[in-house]
Amino acid sequence: MAKRIIPLPSQAELHELFEYRDGKLYWKVDRHTKKCKGEKAGTVGKKGFLEGYTCVILGGVSYLAHRLIYKMHTNTEPPLIDHYRRELPEFDNSIENLREGCKKTNAHNAKKRRTNTSGFKNVYQDKKTKKWYVQIQISGTPKRFCYYEDIELADLVAQEARDKFLGEWANHG
Repeated sequence: MAKRIIPLPSQAELHELFEYRDGKLYWKVDRHTKKCKGEKAGTVGKKGFLEGYTCVILGGVSYLAHRLIYKMHTNTEPPLIDHYRRELPEFDNSIENLREGCKKTNAHNAKKRRTNTSGFKNVYQDKKTKKWYVQIQISGTPKRFCYYEDIELADLVAQEARDKFLGEWANHG
């Protein structure tokens, strides 16, 4: 079954409901007994898929705060909005830290995977030779860069490869 996309409120409605300050949303109107005018809107996810993302509930629907902020500033709803910097416990939702992206570019900007065993992003160990190699995805195709005895050298090559091939989407974290 296809995922149903729920459109965001209009830009005008968002400006009526929220004040944007320093990457956060604040209520301009009294909500229910728990949220009052002037208070910060939303709750930060603590684990799983929503870890670090601020969610705001409007009309019984949960919205990601960075999507609301992006629409408030640009009046657009791209399929994917990427954060340049992704520091936990709460992502920086300032408009300067948000950009339109796609699945591929968002994957380039992903942090190091939890299953990583080398401790360095894009650095892997060959089980037979016990040497380190670098592998990154370029236009959906994995590209492998040489073998190295020294893991720090492999990490340096990985950083340079990300900068060269991924440009502004490179994330070294």
